[in-house]
Amino acid sequence: MNKVSVFYDKNHEISYQYSIYAAQICGPSKIIDLEIIDEEKIKNLPRYLLFCIPIFYNNNSQDNFKIEHKEYANIQITTIQKLKNALGNSFMNIKVVNAIKKIKEHLYLNQEKDIYFIFIKEDIELLSEKEKLMNTSIFIDEINSLSNFINGFIVLSSNIEDRDLLIDYLRNIRIQTLYPKKTMNQTDLSSLILKFILEHDVCVMATGYREHIRSTTLEYIFKNFKFYIISEAGEKYANLACNNNVALTIFDSIPISGRTKSIQVQGIANIYKNDDEKIRYILEARGLDRENIEKLGFDIFIIEIEPKSIELYDPTMKDFGFSNRQIFNPINFFNY
Repeated sequence: MNKVSVFYDKNHEISYQYSIYAAQICGPSKIIDLEIIDEEKIKNLPRYLLFCIPIFYNNNSQDNFKIEHKEYANIQITTIQKLKNALGNSFMNIKVVNAIKKIKEHLYLNQEKDIYFIFIKEDIELLSEKEKLMNTSIFIDEINSLSNFINGFIVLSSNIEDRDLLIDYLRNIRIQTLYPKKTMNQTDLSSLILKFILEHDVCVMATGYREHIRSTTLEYIFKNFKFYIISEAGEKYANLACNNNVALTIFDSIPISGRTKSIQVQGIANIYKNDDEKIRYILEARGLDRENIEKLGFDIFIIEIEPKSIELYDPTMKDFGFSNRQIFNPINFFNY
């Protein structure tokens, strides 16, 4: 079942493209054309709704109502008043406003929804499109009757750099939708995570810098709630030299039931040479004393990864009344 419904205006390619980004990042999602909203679609809406709505301004410089709006791009909107200031004397497709009205009627009768908006600013010849458009003030009045709070983001369709900011906004939405509704206390969660990590000894580590992305399968040692990986060389070190943020994944083999348990780690990497006394005990745990290392004929290095966040995914958690996705923050936990 989809977790997020993403609505778009099919008459505008950029609206559809941004809805694709939203569905891919925030999903599992269902993309819905705002022009074909029907009773069945409205009845089955999930908790999270996201709208990709084009907003239009006049681009005829000879008209007296030419609107200057670029200063309101790349911003997140949190109140209705901010939205009024940002959109000003703009317009949107009448069919979009009518679809919002239909959906709003449904929201009064059902459980609480979390609603997000992406407003995409475009310039058009308003006079040529006048019969298809409606002032956004009407739309604002519609959503103002729901709440004086709004979670929205405004982008300019003409600026490709806005896409990166939009992706960050969508990433934050995903975090909010993923955050477990029924959380386990951090002490019990840390015990489960530690048990899972110690039951395994192989991870997949991802590193990256610019267009250079590397995913490597590696053995690890876990001590003092840090991961240690022994490795002589590789492209991963080039990425780590420029960006020491890493991700680790540890997972069970996929069973027939599909109920796979895994953890995903975000952490900071530090690199040590084999003669550093600080990590001597890590090498010895692998039977690598000074004499053995000398026999290798080359230096080896140890990557230490300190977790910033550990996300446990375990479908069986629902059997005990918890969300199947739990997030552990080791920095806060151990510094408490």
